[in-house]
Amino acid sequence: MHAAIKFVSVSVIGASAMIAYWLSFGDEGTGTQECRHTVEILGISALSTFVWESIFDGNLTRVDDTWLRGEMMMPPWKLVFKTGPAISNGMVSVEQSCVILILNGRTRPKAEDALRWISRISELKLEYIAVILLGSEDCDNEWLTRRLRINGGMLDDIFVIYDSLEIDDEHVFRWPLGTATYRGFPRTCIAREDLYSPRKYMFNFVGTMDARGMRPKLQDVLTSLPRQLASFGLVKFRNLWTEDESEISMQRYLIALANSDLTLSPGGFNPETYRVYEALSCGSIPVIVSESSAGKCKPDNDVDWHGRLPVIRIESWDELPTLLYEEMSLTPVERITRRLDAVEAYHSFLGAFRLLIYNALPHR
Repeated sequence: MHAAIKFVSVSVIGASAMIAYWLSFGDEGTGTQECRHTVEILGISALSTFVWESIFDGNLTRVDDTWLRGEMMMPPWKLVFKTGPAISNGMVSVEQSCVILILNGRTRPKAEDALRWISRISELKLEYIAVILLGSEDCDNEWLTRRLRINGGMLDDIFVIYDSLEIDDEHVFRWPLGTATYRGFPRTCIAREDLYSPRKYMFNFVGTMDARGMRPKLQDVLTSLPRQLASFGLVKFRNLWTEDESEISMQRYLIALANSDLTLSPGGFNPETYRVYEALSCGSIPVIVSESSAGKCKPDNDVDWHGRLPVIRIESWDELPTLLYEEMSLTPVERITRRLDAVEAYHSFLGAFRLLIYNALPHR
């Protein structure tokens, strides 16, 4: 039942060496000097802080109450990140010829706003424009892919969340949903030394239990668990999802993840959920079922990214009791080792997307 863990070994030193290797094969080209040195990243959507802090491992400084800024060196580039309600296209100078926009296209109104941003930036006649997009959960993102430069538009690359049929790994790439930092999920869930401590619960589910996906089935299974198995879990249902978490509700959620060896992770409107990434960051293994996707998503939505994320996949929530009985046989050492491996795999996985951006930028 346990998914194989594959490691993508990435470090800052390794990334720099790989970039230098790539550049050694390029010519001088006609790219501007500025593009070779500075990449402007504008965070317009709520997932922006996750991208900057967790993918790029950058820090943020609050300039004032309306926006934040971060800078970091990732040779050969300097990355400049800006986010907050005060962001406007006036903050991108004409000299910055490489820009990455982090946009929200999850709903039609959000997509229309994203297009306005793309239009503003394209007026600057930049050398390279890319978009990291929170796409629609049914993967209907053709409104954006039509704007690719290869289709006569102004975008060079698109990095889209949710596994779409439009992904070609040439100009349209898949991007991870990540953790919900906009709802208060912390950059660091748990200290490494705490991964060695015994955990109070074998499994948890703390979340909204509505009609989405396989959640009603999970609720039925959980409410009918034998008393012995039920006593090993922390289960709290709520009927209404809210965009903003209170400090108390987020703390309860974090306690559940950090004190459980397994996190039950049913899909919502899309099988890929924040919970999978949040659990792994806490060293808790997500348990998922094989769920089909709707709309224009790939029918076999690959939540574990072809085994790159350490999850436990079962065919049906009816198999949960069997899995939990198997868990009872694990030794404390096996549990600790699995936690450590999960956190390492998670951070290595995120590091691979830094390299993806590096490789996409114009190496000229």
